[in-house]
Amino acid sequence: MNKPLGYYCAVTPGDGSYLDWLQDTYGSQLEGIPRLEKLHLLQAITVNLLNAQIATEGRYIKEIRRRQHSKIASMTFINIYP
Repeated sequence: MNKPLGYYCAVTPGDGSYLDWLQDTYGSQLEGIPRLEKLHLLQAITVNLLNAQIATEGRYIKEIRRRQHSKIASMTFINIYP
């Protein structure tokens, strides 16, 4: 990250938020964050975005996959070799 955390999102120093804690603990550019915690943070952000998308669409990914699988399974293929 080339810019401080406050460039990407609203961080108010001293407000006690998670972002404030991240900045205090790992620096304003998160330069001190270990690899495992980077991966954990990335996973948490991804899960949050996925849940927001699911809530917005009002359906579950498993249901979409089930429907796609059903469509593929119901297709009939022509045997071109007698």
